[in-house]
Amino acid sequence: MKQKRNLLVVIVIFVVLVCACQMEVSRPDSTPEPIYIDGTPYTSPMDIIEQFAKQTAVAQTETANPYYSSPVYATQMPDTTEILFVDLSDGRRAAFSLAELSGLPEKTIVAAGRELTGISLTTILEASGLGAGDSIQTVSVSGFGSVTLLKSKIDDSFIFLVTGGSLKLVSPSLPQSAWLDGVALITLR
Repeated sequence: MKQKRNLLVVIVIFVVLVCACQMEVSRPDSTPEPIYIDGTPYTSPMDIIEQFAKQTAVAQTETANPYYSSPVYATQMPDTTEILFVDLSDGRRAAFSLAELSGLPEKTIVAAGRELTGISLTTILEASGLGAGDSIQTVSVSGFGSVTLLKSKIDDSFIFLVTGGSLKLVSPSLPQSAWLDGVALITLR
């Protein structure tokens, strides 16, 4: 009986040692995979945060419009990503990327005492495939908030400012509090 107990103790100790060795072998390497920022590898989380903060600060100070803009981040989306959709009254949907929008003609207006340059709403509607004979009554613009405009009231004074990959609808016809940030959808009815 005593030999069986001793044998059992030896087996248990052996199993514990084998399990401990396997756990040690299967433990992942504690060195994290580096994150590359501008081609430089970073492994320390604080170094990564510091470098990203520097890039963001540079992007905001060099390219952001100080009056009317969303923050410009160093890691912007590609210019080919669709950022604006126009739902036409016949069920079709037109989509515009930042590159496509920047290829459209710009218009300069004066609003809130400043000259602002952007793409007019009428230019975007024409580029979306809206025919001259289409019977549109209202145009709804949605972003961080929304505004519905009568088609008869829309002219070239409604423009979209392109700021950091985001669109802002501005117009001297609207109170400044009704200007829309983050415009992503225009719906025609």
